[in-house]
Amino acid sequence: MGIKIFGLTFLLVLLIILAYRATLFTPSVWLKSIAGKQTFGIAVNVSSHPGKKGYYLVTAKEGKVYIFKEGSEIKKTILDMVSEVKSNTTEEGMLSAIIDPLNLKEIYIYYSMNKIDPLTNRLSRFRLDKEDNVVRESEEILFELTKSNTSHNGGNMLFGPDGLFYFGFGDGSFASKDMPSKLDSSLWGSIIRIDVRKRENNKQYSIPEDNPFYGHESIPSEVWAYGFRNPWRWSFVDKNTIIVGDVGENTHEEIDIVKKGDHLGWPYVEGGKCAANYPNCNLKKYKPPMTYFSRMVSRSVTGGYVYRGSKIENLKGKYVFGDYLRGMMTLNYPEAPKFVKDIKDDALEIIFPKIPINFGPDIGRTIHPVSFYEDENKELLMVALNGGIFRIIPIDFWTKIRAFFYMYGSFR
Repeated sequence: MGIKIFGLTFLLVLLIILAYRATLFTPSVWLKSIAGKQTFGIAVNVSSHPGKKGYYLVTAKEGKVYIFKEGSEIKKTILDMVSEVKSNTTEEGMLSAIIDPLNLKEIYIYYSMNKIDPLTNRLSRFRLDKEDNVVRESEEILFELTKSNTSHNGGNMLFGPDGLFYFGFGDGSFASKDMPSKLDSSLWGSIIRIDVRKRENNKQYSIPEDNPFYGHESIPSEVWAYGFRNPWRWSFVDKNTIIVGDVGENTHEEIDIVKKGDHLGWPYVEGGKCAANYPNCNLKKYKPPMTYFSRMVSRSVTGGYVYRGSKIENLKGKYVFGDYLRGMMTLNYPEAPKFVKDIKDDALEIIFPKIPINFGPDIGRTIHPVSFYEDENKELLMVALNGGIFRIIPIDFWTKIRAFFYMYGSFR
């Protein structure tokens, strides 16, 4: 009798544990492929075609840019630079592409050049022909930056609410204890703001005179904010504010609320605390993060968007972002806690865990969120590293049940 009671008790406890784990990691939203079953190589970025409603561009790490219409099974390659793009390292490749919304014949592309010495990244403008193919020989170079390593390239670009062009550079691996001054006098580790529709001073762009460091003796006039390690993805909250997912080094990942002129502290600060190489740094000199995470929570943050759509009620007022370790997550904006210690923190919600899907058109895929995008209706798209382009949608009851039993049955 005692053995039976023990066995039943053990089974009950096991069921409770499994149910808890399944509930914790069951999706609270779902992902719908907007390109049917087709994929896009090693996809890293998506952007809309501002002149064609329902059409999107996808940037693939290996050196291609595709265009497709939402819901279509057909994609078109509008640029193939595989032979010219260095993509055989973890963080290099073709990293983003966007069309100027006020000049539909111009596209901006950022990529790592296929050369070893010196390691170089390039931001260029190309023309588009009548069929939206990139005219390869039309390349105009805006920036060509050499770097010390293959990592921390940044790569996000957006036209801001003011119509100007914003671009984020990683630190280019220059943030060793011997070279911090390199970051304070270069574009590496910064978000820049320029006017790409006006050329002056022998450049393919002009610099707005209201930039915070315009005419500064050492900080480049292009810089809008700086002190980032790798602002891989970021977005506008309003016309004056950007929210950034900045990838950490040894101790923390962080989310930053950034305004013009801000210094976020890297390499002196990591996650709101003095970095290991600078234990006596002056924290008051730098803008603290909105939130920073324990490495038990986040390993490689992918910045997202504050949700402004209407279709997913439980996302309203929340910051939707991602991480390689955990999948898609949310935090309340801007009332997030200063520090998120573990995944059970009430402030943090895992809305789509990094799980292999075992049903539906995306069967077998593991979701690694590498980029987010806000469409014209303020609804969100997500790019998975395996080439999938997804729309984030409400999860229906039966899908929730299937996901629950999948998590339950797989002991996750």
